Amino acid sequence: MLAHPSSKYYKSYNSLIQDLKKYIPDYEKTERYFKRKNIYKYLQENGDRNKAYQNALFTDSNIEDSDSNQSSYTQLYKIFDELFRE
Repeated sequence: MLAHPSSKYYKSYNSLIQDLKKYIPDYEKTERYFKRKNIYKYLQENGDRNKAYQNALFTDSNIEDSDSNQSSYTQLYKIFDELFRE
């Protein structure tokens, strides 16, 4: 997991995948991959769910403060809200 949240802009999927595979080496952008791998369990065992949630909130809040149209855009925190309701 990243030590700090990132809002790095990726021009293409190919540029993104190189960085992503540093953290999830076997990642594939396929339906088969997501059916085969329980990403939520993987994150719990290999990451920090709370930190991931905080990073998602941070990234979303930075979009509002950015003048650039080349910012990362995600509302991943909404998925965490649904998945991790306790």
